[in-house]
Amino acid sequence: DSRQIFFVKDRQCRVLDGSPDEFRGALSNKRLRWRGFDLKTLWRELDVQQGEVLEDLMLSAYLLKAGAVKSLPEIFEKYIGESLSEFPGANDIYNAYLQTKHVVESRLKDQKMLPILQTVDLPLVEVLAKMESKGVCLNSDRLAQQSEELEKEIIRLETEIKDLAGEDFNVASPKQLSVILFEKLELTKGKKTKTGYSTATDVLEKLREEHPIAQKVVDFRELSKLKSTYVDALPGLVNAKTNRVHTVFNQAVTTTGRLSSNHPNLQNIPIRTERGRKVREAFTVPQGFKMLWITVRLS
Repeated sequence: DSRQIFFVKDRQCRVLDGSPDEFRGALSNKRLRWRGFDLKTLWRELDVQQGEVLEDLMLSAYLLKAGAVKSLPEIFEKYIGESLSEFPGANDIYNAYLQTKHVVESRLKDQKMLPILQTVDLPLVEVLAKMESKGVCLNSDRLAQQSEELEKEIIRLETEIKDLAGEDFNVASPKQLSVILFEKLELTKGKKTKTGYSTATDVLEKLREEHPIAQKVVDFRELSKLKSTYVDALPGLVNAKTNRVHTVFNQAVTTTGRLSSNHPNLQNIPIRTERGRKVREAFTVPQGFKMLWITVRLS
């Protein structure tokens, strides 16, 4: 791991050596003021108490140009035009940080964007870190019950699809499905791919009026994805110590400037179908609390 923590005094820096446990011992129970790169990830990896964020060069660079900002060497090369050595020392990294910070913040100031960084992005780091640390309660037993119900429905749909096709085949195989739809049943062909004619959802939706097998396949795929992506996967992401799901909120990934979520993506829990909405019912709150789901529709 290339991450390092420095104590800086009089513009000279010293690497904080030791194991993660020693880091936690040195940094915990203190309300520290932080400067660095991607501080929220650092806090999460070290499991240390969050503090006031004075600077986060990752967020500064992201605010200047939205899009994934991966590393300090990357933005150092972009804004300074030089490359860090393969094995940089503590002072090399610190000086690269200072040089890049100076250029990036100067450009933010020219574009009158420093107030956004200081009043929105930096204070949000600690808020998101607390949300990640707190986590969300999940009723795994409820999802287990849903998994059994979905399995029965998927098997039923699979049987009906094969009956309509008149033969046994792998319904989950686009190649085999293409043969059934366009060679055996002779339905209207759409765009052609390397493995045959496309069986994408938009193609199947156009075939609904031609044959009932099209809607059955759409339903089969929807339930199969729901089961594998959410119902079966979410319980495996529950933290054994907290009995909660802890997502990661990303501030510097999307090109639009919005937050994203992963491991798991809590911004993408299904809502459009009745079956999808049941997945949301598995997210619970402790007694005395209420959960508020907010759906934003963009016109």
